[in-house]
Amino acid sequence: MSNNSYFDKVYEVTKSIPSGRVTSYGAIANFLALGSARMVGWALNHSHNDSDIPAHRVVNRIGELSGRLQFATPTLMQERLEHEGIKIMADKVVDFKNLFWEPSFINTLNSIIINENTMTANSILDLDGIADKIIKDAVDYPIIFFNGELGAGKTTLIKAICKKLGVIEHTTSPTFSIVNEYLTDSDTTIYHMDLYRLDKLDEALNIGIEEYLDSGNICLIEWPDIIAPLVDEHLLITIERNGDGSRVIGIMGIKV
Repeated sequence: MSNNSYFDKVYEVTKSIPSGRVTSYGAIANFLALGSARMVGWALNHSHNDSDIPAHRVVNRIGELSGRLQFATPTLMQERLEHEGIKIMADKVVDFKNLFWEPSFINTLNSIIINENTMTANSILDLDGIADKIIKDAVDYPIIFFNGELGAGKTTLIKAICKKLGVIEHTTSPTFSIVNEYLTDSDTTIYHMDLYRLDKLDEALNIGIEEYLDSGNICLIEWPDIIAPLVDEHLLITIERNGDGSRVIGIMGIKV
């Protein structure tokens, strides 16, 4: 493969990084299954004259602005990130894990939205109706991704869904266990996952993620981006907070 061909692939992924988010050289290399983190950095070092390629959104694996000296000035990379609302301290992205964008999410961006609904929750009392809608759609999409910033209410919504499904035990966030298994009053199993602490797809594979996904049981997954390459059809739930404390909840059937 020529350098130009490889560079173009790196640039295509880099252009997909949303404003206000960052990814790493290694994540791009893993997504392309070509080259290495160093080769991605080499490609991006040749892109700084192209304003359409947001090379400033690519950092090293721990969030450091390791490529900053390749820009026109040593502070330009930081200035561009701060302009997009990203805080930098000591040449490192603050809250890197929460701002990290997984390149495999490109699969979702290029996917087909089968159906889409938007609902508003003004209080926790509105969650029962939203849970009913999600459960109805789960008949066709048992794998359910929940996307939203920290504190958006992903776990709270999942608790409402589990209650509607007849889960007979206490529902808690599996932050440390990674996967919680719940039994319902109809003797079916529900899986609740929180993948926030996983850094690589291999880590998910090592805990047997494919067995859960292939089980046919409902899988409620928080922070799902890292396993996106493993999933074709799924239900995507997005949660956005309004200034008044209400939540806008999007419900989309996705087919990659």
